[in-house]
Amino acid sequence: KSAACIGNTFKLNTLSTVRKQDIGVIADLLDEAINEGYVFYKNVNQIHWVREGMDVEFQFSHDRVQQALYSLIPDEEKQQTHYEIGKLLYASLQPAQAEEQIFQLVFHLNFGIDIITDAASKLWLAQLNLKAGKEAKKIIAYESAYVYLSIASKLCGEQIWRTEPDFALKLGSELLDSTYLSNRFEEAEKYFIDLIEHINDPVKKAE
Repeated sequence: KSAACIGNTFKLNTLSTVRKQDIGVIADLLDEAINEGYVFYKNVNQIHWVREGMDVEFQFSHDRVQQALYSLIPDEEKQQTHYEIGKLLYASLQPAQAEEQIFQLVFHLNFGIDIITDAASKLWLAQLNLKAGKEAKKIIAYESAYVYLSIASKLCGEQIWRTEPDFALKLGSELLDSTYLSNRFEEAEKYFIDLIEHINDPVKKAE
């Protein structure tokens, strides 16, 4: 079920981190899953890597197998499960690795937007969504950028202009940009007016 939460493909080290269990224990459990036909090695040449301590990627035998296992998780637990997976993955990565896997991280973490209550966690997740939005814009995925940045804005709320004005300006500018680029012109006009009203610095306002 944990592997099904990660995705159709998953790495041994990632599953070990998520389950908080030794890689050897996880490998033994996956051997049983392989024998039952639930999963297989994505690259058959990696079969011997497990015992050598190297990371190995697995894949579910079919999308329906993953979906069936995923459906066994009660709906009320899925938010918490994905959010915990995201936090554990983030904690296990170096900053450069986190940037490379930003889309996977926010995929899991965004499940928790309705269960996060403290301001620090909301700001942290908003910052990650801002990074994801900027990366999505780089690859011309404007719709995805709009979604990430909208989630960041929802997490921050109006008070962000008082507590983190520099971040609020960066987020507001990127949200305005992605809204316009995804052809939401009326909505972009509203964001533009709101942004101008919040900026006091004349140079930044001119920009």
